[in-house]
Amino acid sequence: SVEDGLPNDGQYVLVFADSAFVVCAEYRDKTFYDVLKDENGVYFETVTRDVTCWQPLPPSPWLAQQS
Repeated sequence: SVEDGLPNDGQYVLVFADSAFVVCAEYRDKTFYDVLKDENGVYFETVTRDVTCWQPLPPSPWLAQQS
């Protein structure tokens, strides 16, 4: 929960936002940001609204295979 604490600045995490969506977001400058794609296929960054919960990303399976 965001009430229990927040991620480190620059950390990518999974968030529950807008009471409906789970997205990967970056936390920086006291704000969560995610990336969307518009109707022309162009990606853009947006503020992730109404984040109630977050958790760290799980370890990458690709990195686990490398070790």
